[in-house]
Amino acid sequence: MGQTKSQRENKREREREREREREREGGREREREREGEKKNFFNKEPVFQKSNGYNKGSGFTREVAAYIQLGRGVFLEYRRRTYAACCLVVLLGSRKRTLVEA
Repeated sequence: MGQTKSQRENKREREREREREREREGGREREREREGEKKNFFNKEPVFQKSNGYNKGSGFTREVAAYIQLGRGVFLEYRRRTYAACCLVVLLGSRKRTLVEA
């Protein structure tokens, strides 16, 4: 009631500023979560069994073969001269990302 126009304006401005800060913080939080997801994915220890067909003379490294076995990778192509991992694509959500860039 007893507020002047400028006081009301200032109050609104402060609220807007707080809102913007919350938005920014939320964005950072999401970014951190995404980073965490990425780290967790790449640090997951693959389970590797010798009976897995991928390791028999295919030239895949242990780790790559294990990721295929986990169903994490989609085998696109394999060129014998390149490190096998560069041919693996990981589908995380809708974004395609290479598992290991060689």
